[in-house]
Amino acid sequence: MQTRKIVLQTILLSIVFLIAGNGFPGSGIAARPHDPVLAAESVRSSLSDALHLLSSQPARSKNKIDEALKRYRTDLAADIAAADASSSSRIDEGFALAQEAAANHDKRRLAEAKSQIWTGILGASYTIVHQSMDHGDADKAEEWLKLREYRKTTRFSLPSTDATLAVSNYKQGIVSKEEAVTLIDSDLLDTYQGRLQKAVQDLRDASAKGFTVRMAENIALIEGYFHILAPAFQEQAGEQNLNALNAMMKELGATVRSGKDPAQKLEQLEKALQGFRAAPLSQEEKTRRAGQLMRFLSLVPVEYGRGVRNGHIVRDFEIVEAVTFTEAASVAFTDLQSDLQKIDGEKSAKVRQRLDELKALLNRANQQTEIASPKTVESAVDEISKLLNEVMPSEWLKQLSAGDLDAIAAVLDQMEAAVAQNDYVAAESARLQTYAILEAGPEPKLVAFAPQFIPRLEGLFWYGLGEYKGLAQLIQNQAELADIRKTRQELDKELANALEAIGGNDSPHAVLINSAIIVFREGLEAVLILAALLAGLQRSEYAHLRRPLWWGSIASLLATAATWILARELLLTLARYGERVEAVVSLMAVILLLLITNWFFHQSYWTD
Repeated sequence: MQTRKIVLQTILLSIVFLIAGNGFPGSGIAARPHDPVLAAESVRSSLSDALHLLSSQPARSKNKIDEALKRYRTDLAADIAAADASSSSRIDEGFALAQEAAANHDKRRLAEAKSQIWTGILGASYTIVHQSMDHGDADKAEEWLKLREYRKTTRFSLPSTDATLAVSNYKQGIVSKEEAVTLIDSDLLDTYQGRLQKAVQDLRDASAKGFTVRMAENIALIEGYFHILAPAFQEQAGEQNLNALNAMMKELGATVRSGKDPAQKLEQLEKALQGFRAAPLSQEEKTRRAGQLMRFLSLVPVEYGRGVRNGHIVRDFEIVEAVTFTEAASVAFTDLQSDLQKIDGEKSAKVRQRLDELKALLNRANQQTEIASPKTVESAVDEISKLLNEVMPSEWLKQLSAGDLDAIAAVLDQMEAAVAQNDYVAAESARLQTYAILEAGPEPKLVAFAPQFIPRLEGLFWYGLGEYKGLAQLIQNQAELADIRKTRQELDKELANALEAIGGNDSPHAVLINSAIIVFREGLEAVLILAALLAGLQRSEYAHLRRPLWWGSIASLLATAATWILARELLLTLARYGERVEAVVSLMAVILLLLITNWFFHQSYWTD
């Protein structure tokens, strides 16, 4: 009896919680609104399960497809159909294809349907976010914005969260609606273009390995991601080029579905997409990418030269890093290519060709099928660098510390990887290379604008700072990876703070004010010296020296312009020597001041 009572109480409590959690019509208790992210992930998960079960348990596979369709119709279909008829149609076609594939036990077609449904949902989510922002409904935009993908994260690129921050800042009144929409478009379009490029590469890899299911999956991803990017492509290239590209994509799809090698069609597609960038970069991002491109490119022959001796690979690790830096340079160039093509299409195409040839050369060396000499790699990099210097605008080539810090982070990753393999010689080589990048890049600017960071960075790189042991000391003592990582993390913080400290000093107004203060100070000093000299020539026997003094003053103005140009070119040439140049120039200034002072006292005060 007691047991029955407990069971009844449990049932009643369950009913109460069910009502409270979900609500009944007319009960006055509101049901929890559906979450588009959870619904979409449920759909994708069910379709993935259906794909995996198709060969072994076809009945369960069909049930999983039905589950996905039911969840889609319950929680997503109405919103998607109201906002984006094109994506809604693609999703419906995808479900029809999935049911047909399950009935025919066709795993390739089911993989294709899964990708078509998922990219259709992503495209619809993007449209809903856009429409919600247009209507000022930031809450709905924020809700659907979570239903998205992110660009693949590497040590050279981080996932972007600009869209999320934009909606949040719009809700707080920090940015306008127009600014928020621009940031959302930039973030999401950049993400899906990155995903498109990855799907193209994955299709090529799957084709080379004969993975037919993966090929079908990736061709649908390519079509789906481009469906999201198509309006941006049409805006930039025109409707005629868009129609041509769509036809090309259909041919690629037909080739993949027929089981033929898609390599030639893929090459045509990539060529057609060259120069297209869905989300244009800001001027700051262009300069940053240019800095990354030039810095990573310069590291390729250094790494390769350390890995090859007398036609043999002596350090595999260095060759892998050379390949990695080449790929990083290629990614940076891809981001800039659309702008560079507008400046000089021929040279831009040549850079792309040379980069691809360099990648192929290094990959052959990595696979040890053909090992080029370090001189060959160095010549190839020099040719690419020369072309880039000719085609890139001068403002892009201005040294930007952020680009150097990206390179520093990449080489520090290399150092940690070497320690993980107990290769402390390679770790020390990477540490020294990182320090060289710092000296040649951000350090001169730090000396000028934030010298307080120099001793802290030096300490972390070498023999310690407070509780943190220096990387040189740790590597020398073959310390554990955890200890090295601890110092590395502190170094990352200091580098980030240093970047923030010098980040605003590129402002033309700051440069103008600083220069004006220096010119005023030095000019005042020159006037005082001239007045002192003229005062010493007041006596009649020195009157004949006044005119040459005035002529000398005028000549000094011309000499100032000439020496400014000469000094500027000389300092730019010697910039990599950093503090050494500063020390030599300071010493010369002291010597010159002593000589002039000595001459002045002997010629004037001691005699007169």
